[in-house]
Amino acid sequence: MTAGFIAVQTATFLAVSLLTFVAFRGIWSLDKRLRNRLQELPGNRAGAIALALPRQQRQSPGERVRGKIVEIAARLMPNDQRERSQLQARLIQAGIYAPWAPSVFLCVKLILIVTPPVIGFVLGQTRIVNENYALLYGAIAGGMGIVFPSIWLDGRRKARQATLTRSLPDFLDLMGTCVQSGLSLEASLQRVSDDLALAHPVLAGEMSVVQRQVELGATPDVALRSLAERSDLASLFSLSSLVEQARRYGTSVTEALRTQAEMMRYHREQQAEELGQKAAVKILFPTLLFIFPAIFVVLVGPAAVQLSEKLCTQETEVSRSR
Repeated sequence: MTAGFIAVQTATFLAVSLLTFVAFRGIWSLDKRLRNRLQELPGNRAGAIALALPRQQRQSPGERVRGKIVEIAARLMPNDQRERSQLQARLIQAGIYAPWAPSVFLCVKLILIVTPPVIGFVLGQTRIVNENYALLYGAIAGGMGIVFPSIWLDGRRKARQATLTRSLPDFLDLMGTCVQSGLSLEASLQRVSDDLALAHPVLAGEMSVVQRQVELGATPDVALRSLAERSDLASLFSLSSLVEQARRYGTSVTEALRTQAEMMRYHREQQAEELGQKAAVKILFPTLLFIFPAIFVVLVGPAAVQLSEKLCTQETEVSRSR
C-alpha cells in the first residue's frame, strides 16, 4: 500500500469526521439559540416561558442524548405522506403505537446499514482481518441491514395477527353470553376486556382501547372498525359490519356473534388442515437431504465393503496366476 493511498484515505476520513461534527454541532446548538432568544424576550412572556427552562436544564445527560437521538431520527422520515402513513400503519399493525416509532425504526435501519461497512473498513485498515474480506463481509452485512428490519417487522405483525385470530372466538362467545344475559353492548365490551386480561392479554389490551373509544363517544361498530384497521384482519372488518347491521336494523346481536364465532373456528380448522397438508410436502426436502443419505450408508455400506473385498481378492488371484 503506497503512502499516497494512505494519505487519501486519511484525508477522506478527516473530511467525513469534520462534516459529521459540524452537522451535530449545528443540531445541538438549536436549543441553545432558542433558549437565549427566549430569555431576551421582554415582559411576562419571557418569565412565563423561562419556567420551563430549568426543567430542561435539570435533565440528566442520558435523557438529553436520548432526546437528541429522537430529534435526529425524526429527520430521517420520508417526505412523502403516503410512505410515512404506510410505515406508521405497519408499526401499528405490529403493536408498536409510540408516535416516535417510525423515526427510531428508520434510525436503527440506517445504523444497521452504515455500521458494518465502517467496522469492516476499520478492521481492514488495522490488519486484524484481511482488507478485501473485511470490506466484503461489511458490505454483505450492510445489505442485510436493509432487509432485516422489514423482515422483523413483518414477522412481528404476522405473529400478532395470529394471536388475535386465535383469541377472537373466545371473545365472541363471551360477548354473546353477556349480551344474552341482558348487558348492553358497551357494558359487555368492558366486562369481556377485563375477563380476557389473563387468557388473552393482547386482545384484552386492544379491547381496552376500544372501550376507551366508546367512552369518548364512538359507537361500538366504529370502535371495532378502528381495531380492524389497526390489526388488518378481515374477520374484524366483518365483525364490525355485523355489529353495525345489527344495531341499524335491530336484529339479534347474540345470534350474529355466535355465527361469527363458529365461522372463525371453522376458518381456523381449515387453516390447520392446510398447514397439515403442507407439512407433508415440506418434510420431503429434509428427508431427501439428511435422512436418505444416512439410510443409504447403513444399507449399502456393508454391501460396498464386501464388494470391494471380493474385487481385491480377484485382482490378487489374477496377479498370482500371471
